Formats: sequence, C-alpha cells, structure tokens
Amino acid sequence: MRHLGAALLAAGALTLVAGCGSQVVEPAISASSTLAIAPTSGGPFMGGPRLPAGSTPVSGSRVNATELPAGFPREVWTTGDGATLGLYGEQGGCDTISAEAVAQTSTQVTVRLLQIQQKPAGHVSGCPMYEMVKPLSVTLAQPLGARTVLLQLSIQEG
Repeated sequence: MRHLGAALLAAGALTLVAGCGSQVVEPAISASSTLAIAPTSGGPFMGGPRLPAGSTPVSGSRVNATELPAGFPREVWTTGDGATLGLYGEQGGCDTISAEAVAQTSTQVTVRLLQIQQKPAGHVSGCPMYEMVKPLSVTLAQPLGARTVLLQLSIQEG
C-alpha cells in the first residue's frame, strides 16, 4: 500500500505541475506501478555534502555550532598538514557566503561565516529562489591540532 500511495502522490504532483501550462502531460506511472523508496538508514548515501577526498574530519565534539541556524551545515575538516580548515556554507539567489578565522587561541579557533544578502536594484522579480551548499576554506596560523572550532554566522545586507 505504501508503494501505491507514493505512486499516486507522484502522479498527482506531475498532473498538478502539468496543469500550470497550456498542455496536459499524462504521468508515466499508473496506480499499478511501484515506486522505489530509498531506505532511511542502512542504504547508500543519497545526497548532501560529502567531505572532500583526502580530508580529515574534525570530530563533532570539537565543533561548537550552536550559533548557526538549525539545518545549517556543521561538517568541518582539515586538509594537508591541518592548517587549512574546510567547512560548508549556504548561499543562493542573490546571497553570497565566505568564511574567515576571526580568532585563534591555543584552545580554540573561531570561524565567522559571512552571508551577504544583496537586493538587485531595478530587478522586479527579486532573486531566484534556490539554495546551495558551498565548500569554504580558511587558512590557520598553525595546524588545528586538538583545538576546538567555534562556528558563527553573520548576515549583512549588501
């Protein structure tokens, strides 16, 4: 029954989308079709950001991301000798994102993500509505070692 419900839901979505134009498109699946549902656990990786090849993940217990909004990427890694810190930021539409190490002590590195939200002058429809995860890197004065990473987000209008 789960497969039939999913197939009908997909068919309804296709019909809804097709109904927005001038031509009607029939869905390619029928009520007797089955729709493969990806497993929620134990299955293959289906998406989301991955760590770059050759990187070393920073343990989640050493990353303080409490100042980031819910759902914001929290993956942190090092590359090379550990003096380059990698992380992901979100940008989209007219927004851009960058990262900077704003403080480095013997116990902690503070990385500020700067998201600039720009409103294009004279652009009637505003910005396109999309969001993407962008890999960022920050060069540290010395390898991260056992230090913790504090992630902050600053949002500015440009």
